[in-house]
Amino acid sequence: MCLLGMAQQYQPTTQIPATTYPVSAYVVNTDSFKLGAMTMHLTNIKAKPHQTISFWCRSALAITYKADTVFSRFYPDVHAVGGCSGLYMQPIIRGSYVFISKFGDYHGRTIAIDTTGKVLDMRGGVNHYNPLIDWIVAEHNSDIGGLSVYNTKIGKLVYDSEAPQINGDTCYICGRYLTDVRYDERYLYVLYMNDEENNHQENGILRSFRFEHDTQVISLAEVPTAYFDNLPQLETVNNPQSNSEVNCNCMSPILKQ
Repeated sequence: MCLLGMAQQYQPTTQIPATTYPVSAYVVNTDSFKLGAMTMHLTNIKAKPHQTISFWCRSALAITYKADTVFSRFYPDVHAVGGCSGLYMQPIIRGSYVFISKFGDYHGRTIAIDTTGKVLDMRGGVNHYNPLIDWIVAEHNSDIGGLSVYNTKIGKLVYDSEAPQINGDTCYICGRYLTDVRYDERYLYVLYMNDEENNHQENGILRSFRFEHDTQVISLAEVPTAYFDNLPQLETVNNPQSNSEVNCNCMSPILKQ
């Protein structure tokens, strides 16, 4: 199977001429990862310096389950946001999921694949997950606090918004930048901040966005800081921007653990 064919014909099995992306003009980064009966093929293509090009970053993804292609996407021109563009993943399984992140084009995307071949595709490039609970949280690569939240127990995207909202109204006091995701037996807590410092802490109380596990009801809550700090976290997955040594400008799709 040649993933590069997908970049031209939208079909992962199509061969493309070697002259399409000659090594003299392009850097082609391609990786594959096998998980049981599934294989993920990721490709990022960018032009070398001083080349006249029509795209910033070109990416392609194909996921096969046994002999079938269950998911494929072609991103012809991915524009970097905050310096990152392209497809990235860590080649490990978290619970029953593997996470692929597409960075760029403002929001980014999260593609989560479980061991049965089911694929979830939602907005937000930086993902947060803990296999002990039923939530996948995807943080949009934007500056207004966009967020998507998927409940794995009911198989539903329960929240998807450009900015923090409660009951359809923008929550201006919620903040703009996601800083922490934690949980207890009843709630999933999402903590935001404004600019460089957290302005939601006052007299030992944090103002937190929260989702109820059983009902998925969204609310704004005041939580004691000491209580919040002792709660278990959702792990942040696929965030190359957190490592200054990682070049995430349409480079190798496999991130170091």
